Amino acid sequence: MMFFFFLLCLLQDIAAFLNFRRGEFFSVRGGVLDMLKQKLSIGVDSKIFPIAKPFMVEDKIIEGFDSPPFMRMSEVKSSPRKRRVSVKGVVVQVGEVKRYKETKVRKIDVQDDGGGLIEVSMWGSSVDIDVSKASKLIFRNVQIGNSTWCASVESTASMTVECVDEDKTVLGDVVCVGSSG
Repeated sequence: MMFFFFLLCLLQDIAAFLNFRRGEFFSVRGGVLDMLKQKLSIGVDSKIFPIAKPFMVEDKIIEGFDSPPFMRMSEVKSSPRKRRVSVKGVVVQVGEVKRYKETKVRKIDVQDDGGGLIEVSMWGSSVDIDVSKASKLIFRNVQIGNSTWCASVESTASMTVECVDEDKTVLGDVVCVGSSG
């Protein structure tokens, strides 16, 4: 019976979406907006709401969503859950890939230069990203998790992981070839 109710609600939402005409406005809760591909993805948990007129969103809010600010690990635990942030640090532990319901998850412990430690939960296809202990990584577009016992962030559909090596030193001779002209 519960499945039927869920399916009925889902069909009503889809029907409401299909009834929109060009030029009408709507809002979506639980959708994913890909700015690069100019695509809106709507899932089974998404809700579609018609609205009477367009509303303005400040550019700084959009910028904060697309390129969230860096946060120190010590600030993560006291920040609002689901807030989008970027963090960077050194990987101190890499967990095994585990199955959770119908997806995969990998937990990674990352420490920043101030000694703050957080747990990064990588979900779905992000578990396939090559991560090794002692790697210096930047995680952009992660959201603050809901762990009550440690500071944590979770991957999002728009998360990027960048490997950085700030302390790399190159030794060798400089050889110049040129002509005077």
